[in-house]
Amino acid sequence: IISQLKERYPGAHFHIFSAGRNDEGWDKFGEYSVHLDTDEHDTWRHMAAADVLVTCRSNFGYIPGILCEGLVLYSRGWWHPPLPGWVGYNQKSGNIAE
Repeated sequence: IISQLKERYPGAHFHIFSAGRNDEGWDKFGEYSVHLDTDEHDTWRHMAAADVLVTCRSNFGYIPGILCEGLVLYSRGWWHPPLPGWVGYNQKSGNIAE
């Protein structure tokens, strides 16, 4: 997904939020800002303010998706219904629907 977004938005800065330890291979994402175990409210604020928000199949990303005024990409097959204007992507292939 990131490679497709980099083509569409050259010069964009990517932030990755996750719960985890630094020794779990996050160093391979060196060109991106990786936020591990960030306060939930700070994470939601950052996600809701995104120009493009990519959510995964998680309840955690749904609320920021609702609040986000930018483009929201959601994983097809998610149990939450997408809002109008949200764009689906295939979680296995990473292909973004047009």
